[in-house]
Formats: sequence, C-alpha cells, structure tokens
Amino acid sequence: MNRYLLGYLLFSIAGAVHAGNFYGDGNCPSAITSSREAADKADWIMEGTLSDSMTRTGSKFPDDLMIEDASMIRERDPRKIGKTMTLEIGPCIAGGRKIFQVKTMYGKRYRFYGVRHAVSPLRRIFFMEPVEKPMPSTEDGTSKLVAGPHANQGEKQLADGWRRARSTEGGFAVDLPGEIFDATKANGDAPGFVLCSTDQYGSTFIAVFERSGRDAGMHSTYDQGMEKALPEQVLNFRGYPALFTKGTLPNDSAVITRSLFIRVPGGTYMLGLTTSKSADAESVKNWTRFYNSLSFN
Repeated sequence: MNRYLLGYLLFSIAGAVHAGNFYGDGNCPSAITSSREAADKADWIMEGTLSDSMTRTGSKFPDDLMIEDASMIRERDPRKIGKTMTLEIGPCIAGGRKIFQVKTMYGKRYRFYGVRHAVSPLRRIFFMEPVEKPMPSTEDGTSKLVAGPHANQGEKQLADGWRRARSTEGGFAVDLPGEIFDATKANGDAPGFVLCSTDQYGSTFIAVFERSGRDAGMHSTYDQGMEKALPEQVLNFRGYPALFTKGTLPNDSAVITRSLFIRVPGGTYMLGLTTSKSADAESVKNWTRFYNSLSFN
C-alpha cells in the first residue's frame, strides 16, 4: 500500500469521519434493527450463553463477548467452532456496544448474527436477540441471479449532467458522471454487482458490491488490507469500518488508482477510481462526490 496518502482527501470524506468510539453509544445510522434483515445478511447464525465481556485498553465500551455452550444454526462457509469462544462486537451493532455494560444480560442465552473474517480467527456480530424469539426463515437467492450486463432501469438524470444509478440486482445506488454500465458478475457463492462509468477526462469510476461467501475475493482483500493498514487509512463510513488505498498500476506508474473498501453485513463494497496523472487533479473532485453518494441496499 502506498504510504504517501493525500491527507486532505482523507479528511474531506463527508460522512466518513471518525465517530466517537465507532458509535459505541448506539447512535449508528446504518445499524440493522430487525432479525429478518439480519438473517438475510448474516454469514453465520449461532446460539450461545453470554458469559462475559472484554474491554480493550483505551475503549469506552466492551469490544468482545465471551460465549459458552455455542452451537451453529446456519453458516455459509462452514468452519469448526468450539463450545467456548470469543465474538467481536461489530461497530454498528443494534443498540451499540454500551448495552453490554448491563450485567443482567450475562448467563442468558442469545442468538448471534455475524460476519466472518478472512484472516482473523474472531467472528464479528452485528445483531443479537434472545433465543426465545423465533428466527425468520432464510433463503439464498444466489442461484436466481442472472450473470451478465443489464439494461439499467434505475437511472435518473441529475441537474448537473450526472446520473443517479441503482444496481439492478445489487440494490445499492450511486451517482456517476456518464453513461452507466450495470452488470452482475458470477463468482461461485459470492456474486458481484457492478456499476461503472467514465467522466469527461477519461477517468473510470466503479462501484462494486460483493456478497459474502467462500469465493469472495474482496472480502479477503479487505481483511488482509486492514491487517497492514496505517491509522489514517482506516475510516468510519456511516458507522462501518472502511479501508482507503491509493497507488498506481503495477505496470504503469502514470495511472493512479483510489479505492475505498467498506465492510457491511452481507458483503463488501468497493468504490474505485482509475485516472491518469494528467487528469487526476480534476477527477479527484468527482471522486469525492462519487463515494459520498453511495446508498446501501
């Protein structure tokens, strides 16, 4: 990763500034608040008895949960688990991390919904509920997807010439500067949904959402990047941890690339810009607008 990042770019990200302890107080704007949505987006669902919590040095609220008598209910990418384990509390968990300061929760059995890490042994939860509540039925719609380009029907012309585009099968929306390419890319159990466009300077803007799964390449890129990231590369994008990178193409130093990876329940977003050095000063202004316009599915 390029260590010579543009400081002004990092601090100009509207909606991606650091929030107090990653919304540990429960004021996350993107928290999933229903078990129906949680079940659709979870990589795994398990039940277990909440026995304790851990607060890392410098944290205001608990960061990890200790679980006993764990049992897996559903998992997209099956991995062996032990009866006793540690779960990481996601920064955008419904109710915030402060709820785990209530000791009356301990000793009770809960259902946990979460995402996997590619390089970390910990599992991260983003929603939980008492096991007494019935879990909604789940359905994997991957097999119903049509791989290939789409005639984008969610396009809206904006006053300044840009277009508001909605991914046909991915569900997310973003502003793009020109004609829109909309496609689904089949990748085993982790399909990718792509919106792409080019501005007047020839720079390419691409927005991708890739679903979680054992075949998810962006998932691994995000996790491995986070392991090596400098503090200024890790951002808070609407409550979710995001990774910013900037560099050049391996075989062409005249082409500059920028990427913002955002992990959300159910998958990973990547917003990218590829531009020439001669057009970089102008296209970077469009880049700021581009990623700020993202709305999740």
